[in-house]
Amino acid sequence: MKGHIQITEVAPRDGFQILPRRIPLAEKITLIEKLIRAGCEEIEAASFVSPKWVLQMADSAEICKAFAGRRETELTYLVPNLRGAQLAVEAGARQLFVTTSASDKHSRENLNQTIEEVLAGAKEIARLAYAHGVTCTASIAAAFGYSPDPHGVSREQVCSMAKTLADAGFSALTLCDTSGEADPDGIAFLCDATACAVDLPLGVHLHQAGGIEYANALAALQSGVRIFEAAVGGLGGCPYIKKAKGNIATETLVRMFHAMGYETGIDLKKLEECAARAKALQAAYGTPACADNCAAQ
Repeated sequence: MKGHIQITEVAPRDGFQILPRRIPLAEKITLIEKLIRAGCEEIEAASFVSPKWVLQMADSAEICKAFAGRRETELTYLVPNLRGAQLAVEAGARQLFVTTSASDKHSRENLNQTIEEVLAGAKEIARLAYAHGVTCTASIAAAFGYSPDPHGVSREQVCSMAKTLADAGFSALTLCDTSGEADPDGIAFLCDATACAVDLPLGVHLHQAGGIEYANALAALQSGVRIFEAAVGGLGGCPYIKKAKGNIATETLVRMFHAMGYETGIDLKKLEECAARAKALQAAYGTPACADNCAAQ
């Protein structure tokens, strides 16, 4: 085998957060259990956001408590602010992640804060997490561009943010193609630049782009990236973009990596069963509906 690739499965959080009707807690727990049995190394299980903004995540504490004693898979939880981090720690979370944005327009739309305000809050979250022995990672949304922002996104902005997050103590960093605008050259360029700027494990979060997303994944792989975020069934999508594109499909990504000779620890047949179940839940509880403040990636 050529080596190991870590797949972070994001469907339980990113895939479900914009569905208009709540999925029952038991269904969410069952899907996460199936993903664990399929061999997913890390799973974004939920987010500790205000239920008034994201009703789908109102049961995040219950999900966290249900898996608090499990060790075979790392479950991670999105926390948009210090209060969310406190609630996650109290519920027994062992790993948190914070999302920032390289686009000030997207940052204001997504978190109602400027880039600088979000980074200041991220530092507070990191301090709280490490004071309680909890791991904390970070992501930079819109890292590869955000066309609604007239000011654009620069490589220098992303690298500067990466350095700030590394200095704050975050243990890993994910670059997100939030709006599905990246191309392979852009992926390679920014991944290489960020790897030179910070000494952190680097991941990518890719969205559907008419098939180009898999070329983007290959470009990231060739740049040394070994952490990929994806959603079974290609679920998800940014809630602020018209005709939002879903996440790159985990099952197709894993199939590609396996065909190339990489190992992921994932049982593809079981993963495909998870994808079918996730799609069924999406169909049962509504097509994605745009909502404010979903902490999109």
